[in-house]
Amino acid sequence: MGAFDRTSDGRIKNRFGGGSSAANLGFEPTASPNVRTAAIPANSRNSPYLMQVSETRGDREAAFQLVHRAYREAGLTDDNPMQMRVIKHHLLDTTEVLVAKRNGNVCFTISLVRDGHYGLPAESLFPTEIQAMREAGVGLAEVSCVASDCGGDSKKQRFETLFKMLTLTAHVAQRRGVD
Repeated sequence: MGAFDRTSDGRIKNRFGGGSSAANLGFEPTASPNVRTAAIPANSRNSPYLMQVSETRGDREAAFQLVHRAYREAGLTDDNPMQMRVIKHHLLDTTEVLVAKRNGNVCFTISLVRDGHYGLPAESLFPTEIQAMREAGVGLAEVSCVASDCGGDSKKQRFETLFKMLTLTAHVAQRRGVD
């Protein structure tokens, strides 16, 4: 028995005794079982963005270019000839790239990296903790490659976009068996 264990209802219990699930964090599943079609439509609750799991190569390329620009501006990465930030996890079907599009252009992205062939990006920093959760049967994932270019939006609108994208990410993670 490690620091994490499953409760009888399937939730994860940690050493502090608390359980977690998307539902008890305030997220109720509303996406269809097919996460490829999970989306929050543009103008839903006053959002000008279409938020969805990327479905095309063009959307993924635009997301990777957006991450590269944002990370480069923040000094987190160097320039490269492709002008994209792609991690090895993006090559696997255990990674979902979620995008928000305004007028057809990707302007916000989040990658959901589920535990798979390459493990998790954070494993280089927290190998013991991640292994303990695996041994306890926890379905793991990591949120990675978050970037936005919502330039003309107000601070409130940018926060609402972030919140809705995180909500969509939680829905997709839940549908994919992530705890």
